[in-house]
Amino acid sequence: MAFCNILSKFTPILLSNIPFSPIQTWELHLACAWTSVVCLLLMSLVLVWGLVFVRWPAMPIDPWSLVGRVYFLCGSEAGYSKWAKDPDRESRMRALLTPQG
Repeated sequence: MAFCNILSKFTPILLSNIPFSPIQTWELHLACAWTSVVCLLLMSLVLVWGLVFVRWPAMPIDPWSLVGRVYFLCGSEAGYSKWAKDPDRESRMRALLTPQG
């Protein structure tokens, strides 16, 4: 996957040399054209391999829905859950909810 990322940086350079002009040589044209074809083919094979052979873990809820995102965020160690594990949470909540008068 990282190798495909490196290839993606060189692909625009190779593709810019594909249009044949009389100044360029035919060998350079062929080399750039076939190298870019090989790069794109390799990237496509990596994508197909990832879709077919990689098994994702079973999820209790679909993470792409709103309910799934809330479910995973509330169970994560980010933000709210750290505050929810605070021992002084109840006293702070009472202080916030009592009217100030």
